[in-house]
Amino acid sequence: IDHKPGALEPDQRASLEALGRQVMRVFELRRTVVDQDKLQRELLNRSRRYEAIIDSAGVAVIATDTDLRIRTFNPQAETLLGYQAGELVGSASAVTLHDMDEITASLGGEAVAGDDEATLIRWMGRHMWRHVDCTYVGAGGRRIAVTLSLSPLLDSDGECTGYIVVAKDTSEQRAREMADARRQYMERSAQLCHC
Repeated sequence: IDHKPGALEPDQRASLEALGRQVMRVFELRRTVVDQDKLQRELLNRSRRYEAIIDSAGVAVIATDTDLRIRTFNPQAETLLGYQAGELVGSASAVTLHDMDEITASLGGEAVAGDDEATLIRWMGRHMWRHVDCTYVGAGGRRIAVTLSLSPLLDSDGECTGYIVVAKDTSEQRAREMADARRQYMERSAQLCHC
């Protein structure tokens, strides 16, 4: 192969250089695959960590995509609303959970006739980043007083990819407030009658 011992012909040198480049590409590819495996493991660990946080939050957490399709429904949401996550995630709209008559009434003339999703998105836009009291409708039509915290889910470019709702059952608190208001009304009425 060597025409001169210890010296390579230009075509031999070119072949060896090409072989060296291929070997280096294989090493780079292996490094990339190893890096991707590490990245996938890290993403999986983060995903599991976030899922554990959401599942143990102590409040109902519901996430949707931009079309309001439910994507996350934690155990506290199951308890609050009486639905299992499997019944809703991926198929049901968040509209299912809301008293749409109440939502529509609160928007007045701004409701989108015949389009509950658009109406709910408009309502959510008014209350984004705030706490809002409203009524959820649970399994079997059970009405539940809740306070919601609404936030958009944003991707790395700042584009909205969905919404996250944290819901707290306020039924007992509202019942106490109503009882107090009735009691105060009755006391005032009694005082007026004795004058």
